[in-house]
Amino acid sequence: MIRTFFLLALTVVVVVQAVALVEAYQRLDVQQRRLATAEDRLAALTDRADRFAKRMNRASDNVKQLEVEANQRSDRELNVGKVVDAARDSVVTVECGRAIGSGFAVDVDLREDYQTGILTNHHVIQECVSAGGTDVSVRRSGDELTAKLWAWDVENDLAFIYLAEELPPLTDAAIPEVGDPVVAIGSPYGLEGTVTTGVISQVHDEWYQSDAAMNPGNSGGPLLDRHGAVLGINSFKHRGSEGLNFATRMRVACEEMFSDPCDGSP
Repeated sequence: MIRTFFLLALTVVVVVQAVALVEAYQRLDVQQRRLATAEDRLAALTDRADRFAKRMNRASDNVKQLEVEANQRSDRELNVGKVVDAARDSVVTVECGRAIGSGFAVDVDLREDYQTGILTNHHVIQECVSAGGTDVSVRRSGDELTAKLWAWDVENDLAFIYLAEELPPLTDAAIPEVGDPVVAIGSPYGLEGTVTTGVISQVHDEWYQSDAAMNPGNSGGPLLDRHGAVLGINSFKHRGSEGLNFATRMRVACEEMFSDPCDGSP
């Protein structure tokens, strides 16, 4: 009887342990399935995160490219107001007898008794030269300045004037490309500070051709790039034409008028 009870008790224990073991295995299987599901979800989330990061990188690259393109467009676009602000104090009106033109301050070696050097066209001051004098009338913003005609070059239609007053010289521009925007400032028909705009139409060895409008009185004034730096001296327009205007390159001016070899001049 005792043996039978012992065997029955042992059997119960074994059955209970077996049931507990089965339940443990079932719980383990459930946990493993949950873990597998979590791993799958994590892999899916990681893949989505990778795809999102790639899209963000592409978007960042696109933004950077747009910024580069915007800067390039901005660099090529013309802000006329900024150009005029940079150059207006350097531009003057030049008169000689019945002729009227323009001129601008340049960075050259100066005589001790003068503060500024002015470039203009020879045909603007030709009447004074023919009369044997060196006095010319130069004014800025209506104020008469103390001027002395110093040198001229008939062949290249250039002239150089000293001023007793100090004006800021224009800086040399980089050599332009066809299509680059330009600004002309001068005194057409005596209207000081008149501004016209256009583009470089052709680049010649001695000239820049542009379609920036010119009229009598623009001669001798500066042709400026988008930064307000000087490209050349507005000299003439093709008679009877519209948009065929020519400016002597600064390189020619400094090679012919000054001893400076003008390295890097446009």
